[in-house]
Amino acid sequence: MDISFQKKDDLNGVLSVKISKQDYAEQFNKTIKDHAKKMSVRGFRQGMVPLQHIQKLYGESILVEQISKILNDQITAYIDKNSINTLGQPIPVAEKSIQNVFEFGNDFEFDYEMGVAPDF
Repeated sequence: MDISFQKKDDLNGVLSVKISKQDYAEQFNKTIKDHAKKMSVRGFRQGMVPLQHIQKLYGESILVEQISKILNDQITAYIDKNSINTLGQPIPVAEKSIQNVFEFGNDFEFDYEMGVAPDF
């Protein structure tokens, strides 16, 4: 995972986050296995649904959920670690977010605009 922050001016900045497959693969696979144990799908006994079938049906939504958790945790940790005084929450840059195709195995890049509190 690669996180960087660039100030545009005294009050604005852009936070860039790059997530690779290694950052989310383990948690994604664990979540798929947990769903397989609990899920009841027509045509299969409860808990006996194949992992590939669950990934086919719900893989994208599980992936989006995992990426969202990673983003929230890492952005918060980065802001706290670097003592950035923000004004409000980071706002995703729409043009950059639309380019991401949520498929397992892809690398993702997100940009967030941030308001930075001025120094007194």
